[in-house]
Amino acid sequence: MGKMPVLQHIGADEGQIAHDARLSQQQLLQVLDYLNDHLDQEIKLANLSNLLGTSQFHFSRLFRQSVGLSPYQYLL
Repeated sequence: MGKMPVLQHIGADEGQIAHDARLSQQQLLQVLDYLNDHLDQEIKLANLSNLLGTSQFHFSRLFRQSVGLSPYQYLL
């Protein structure tokens, strides 16, 4: 059995972790509370991702994995 280069091995593990990643219960409640509290305002993806300190792309991915909908679909 050959050894996989360290960087390839790390990249493979991170890809698997990212694929299965979800928001924690606390993060999800924090986001949902924010959404409910700001329904009368323009809600931007940047505000939601900043709330958790993530990129917009990463936040969208985590939200979709956690809720089953994109943030935009959820708001609709």
